[in-house]
Amino acid sequence: MAKVLVIDNDINDADLISLHLEKAGHSITYASSARNALDTIEVINFDVVITDIIMPEIDGLDFIKELNNTGKKIPVIAVSGLGKQFLPIAEVVGASYIIEKSDNYYEKLIERVNRLTVAAP
Repeated sequence: MAKVLVIDNDINDADLISLHLEKAGHSITYASSARNALDTIEVINFDVVITDIIMPEIDGLDFIKELNNTGKKIPVIAVSGLGKQFLPIAEVVGASYIIEKSDNYYEKLIERVNRLTVAAP
């Protein structure tokens, strides 16, 4: 079981991600913004972070950069539907994986979370 932080300003998307990952046996914490997520990461250790790219205030790309600046080594899965053109940039700035919100999206998320947490020491 992995401790997963899900960052998405769309509560419906976050709920669906959480539902699928919880069914797969993972523990989920939700943050409605990148700022809330950075604050949460200061007090809770996570195995994986899933972040949307398109969000107000701090977008997913800037979140990944700020997370890297904290020195914490948490794998990040960047996801996006409308901002899918930004996914390759997410890899450049430090995302471990990128996933487009499309067919088999939740299955891909579960697979990646499982791979990241099995590979973790």
